[in-house]
Amino acid sequence: MRATSSSSAASGAGYVIGPLLKGAVDALTAGAALPVPTLALNRATGERKAPANLFQFALSPEDEGASAADAAWAAGHRSALLLYPAAPWANRLVQAFRTQW
Repeated sequence: MRATSSSSAASGAGYVIGPLLKGAVDALTAGAALPVPTLALNRATGERKAPANLFQFALSPEDEGASAADAAWAAGHRSALLLYPAAPWANRLVQAFRTQW
Protein backbone atom coordinates (compact mmCIF):
# COMPACT_ATOMS: atom_id res chain seq x y z
CA MET A 1 0.00 0.00 0.00
CA ARG A 2 2.82 2.44 0.75
CA ALA A 3 4.21 1.92 -2.73
CA THR A 4 0.73 2.39 -4.15
CA SER A 5 0.24 5.60 -2.16
CA SER A 6 3.63 6.89 -3.28
CA SER A 7 3.04 5.82 -6.88
CA SER A 8 -0.44 7.32 -6.83
CA ALA A 9 0.88 10.60 -5.44
CA ALA A 10 3.62 10.66 -8.07
CA SER A 11 0.94 10.16 -10.72
CA GLY A 12 -0.96 13.14 -9.38
CA ALA A 13 -3.57 11.48 -7.17
CA GLY A 14 -4.85 13.74 -4.44
CA TYR A 15 -5.85 10.89 -2.12
CA VAL A 16 -6.04 7.09 -1.85
CA ILE A 17 -9.06 5.08 -0.68
CA GLY A 18 -9.03 1.35 -0.45
CA PRO A 19 -9.97 -1.68 1.53
CA LEU A 20 -6.93 -3.15 3.27
CA LEU A 21 -6.32 -6.23 5.35
CA LYS A 22 -5.47 -5.52 8.98
CA GLY A 23 -1.85 -6.51 8.36
CA ALA A 24 -1.52 -3.89 5.65
CA VAL A 25 -2.97 -1.21 7.95
CA ASP A 26 -0.55 -2.35 10.67
CA ALA A 27 2.31 -1.89 8.20
CA LEU A 28 1.13 1.63 7.37
CA THR A 29 0.89 2.59 11.06
CA ALA A 30 4.48 1.43 11.54
CA GLY A 31 5.76 3.79 8.85
CA ALA A 32 6.26 7.48 8.31
CA ALA A 33 3.73 10.01 7.05
CA LEU A 34 2.04 9.13 3.77
CA PRO A 35 2.50 11.46 0.79
CA VAL A 36 -1.28 11.93 0.29
CA PRO A 37 -4.32 11.45 2.53
CA THR A 38 -5.05 7.71 2.63
CA LEU A 39 -8.29 6.21 3.91
CA ALA A 40 -7.82 2.59 4.95
CA LEU A 41 -11.21 0.90 5.00
CA ASN A 42 -10.14 -1.18 7.99
CA ARG A 43 -8.22 -0.51 11.18
CA ALA A 44 -4.90 -1.52 12.67
CA THR A 45 -4.79 -4.24 15.29
CA GLY A 46 -2.58 -2.30 17.67
CA GLU A 47 -2.86 0.95 19.56
CA ARG A 48 -0.04 2.62 17.64
CA LYS A 49 -0.64 6.25 16.61
CA ALA A 50 -1.36 6.55 12.90
CA PRO A 51 1.16 8.58 10.88
CA ALA A 52 0.12 11.80 9.19
CA ASN A 53 -2.25 11.34 6.25
CA LEU A 54 -3.48 7.89 7.36
CA PHE A 55 -7.14 7.66 8.31
CA GLN A 56 -8.83 4.46 9.43
CA PHE A 57 -12.53 3.64 9.14
CA ALA A 58 -14.08 0.25 9.81
CA LEU A 59 -17.36 -1.16 10.94
CA SER A 60 -15.93 -4.13 12.75
CA PRO A 61 -17.95 -6.73 14.63
CA GLU A 62 -16.50 -5.26 17.83
CA ASP A 63 -17.86 -1.82 16.94
CA GLU A 64 -21.28 -3.27 16.12
CA GLY A 65 -21.45 -5.24 19.39
CA ALA A 66 -20.46 -2.27 21.53
CA SER A 67 -22.89 -0.01 19.68
CA ALA A 68 -25.77 -2.47 20.16
CA ALA A 69 -25.02 -2.69 23.89
CA ASP A 70 -24.94 1.12 24.18
CA ALA A 71 -28.26 1.46 22.34
CA ALA A 72 -29.99 -1.20 24.44
CA TRP A 73 -28.71 0.28 27.70
CA ALA A 74 -29.72 3.81 26.66
CA ALA A 75 -33.22 2.48 25.87
CA GLY A 76 -33.50 1.33 29.48
CA HIS A 77 -32.95 -2.39 28.98
CA ARG A 78 -31.09 -4.07 31.82
CA SER A 79 -30.96 -7.65 30.57
CA ALA A 80 -30.21 -9.13 27.17
CA LEU A 81 -30.42 -12.45 25.37
CA LEU A 82 -27.89 -12.91 22.58
CA LEU A 83 -28.52 -15.33 19.72
CA TYR A 84 -25.61 -15.61 17.33
CA PRO A 85 -24.04 -18.02 14.84
CA ALA A 86 -21.03 -20.16 15.66
CA ALA A 87 -18.54 -18.04 13.74
CA PRO A 88 -15.35 -16.23 14.78
CA TRP A 89 -16.72 -12.79 13.80
CA ALA A 90 -19.88 -13.44 15.87
CA ASN A 91 -17.81 -14.42 18.90
CA ARG A 92 -15.92 -11.11 18.60
CA LEU A 93 -19.21 -9.21 18.34
CA VAL A 94 -20.65 -10.95 21.42
CA GLN A 95 -17.49 -10.37 23.46
CA ALA A 96 -17.62 -6.66 22.63
CA PHE A 97 -21.32 -6.54 23.56
CA ARG A 98 -20.62 -8.22 26.90
CA THR A 99 -17.68 -5.97 27.65
CA GLN A 100 -19.65 -2.82 26.83
CA TRP A 101 -22.75 -3.99 28.74
